[in-house]
This record gives sequence, structure tokens and C-alpha cells, in this order.
Amino acid sequence: RGKTQLFFSERTKDMQSAQAICMACPGQQECLSQARANPPYAGVWGGVIFVDGEELLFKRGRGRPSKKEQSENNTKALVLSVRQIA
Repeated sequence: RGKTQLFFSERTKDMQSAQAICMACPGQQECLSQARANPPYAGVWGGVIFVDGEELLFKRGRGRPSKKEQSENNTKALVLSVRQIA
């Protein structure tokens, strides 16, 4: 996969990789601000996942989650809103 494809992938690991790249990018805040001003249809912008113009911190890929993913999600509690990261 090319690096730009990570930002528009449906795969959970790709989206997480794209978010990690965004968090290290010096233009992260500007990118997120522009995405919020003109919400994109989909993709990772400024470290936030956009789906149908809505902001998400996490999006599970298509299909049923693996048992490992289910147990990880059950043991981790994420109590952050998208606005708190920006």
C-alpha cells in the first residue's frame, strides 16, 4: 500500500497508522482545521477519521471483529471526545 492510501483505507490498522502519521506531522492542526471547515466525505484528516463528514476517533473495519480485537476493546476505555484532542 502506498502511504496516501493509508488515509483513505477501510482497514482499522491502516487508519491507526494514518492517525499516528498525522500526530507527528507539523501541519496536523492546520489540516484538521481545514477538514472541520469543509468536512470531507471520508479519510483521516489531522489525526481524525471522517466518515460521511462526521468525526470519529476510532472506526472498526468492515466485518466481524476478531476475538483479539473484541478483548482489546473490552479492556480499554477511551473517554475522549474528538474536540479534546484538537
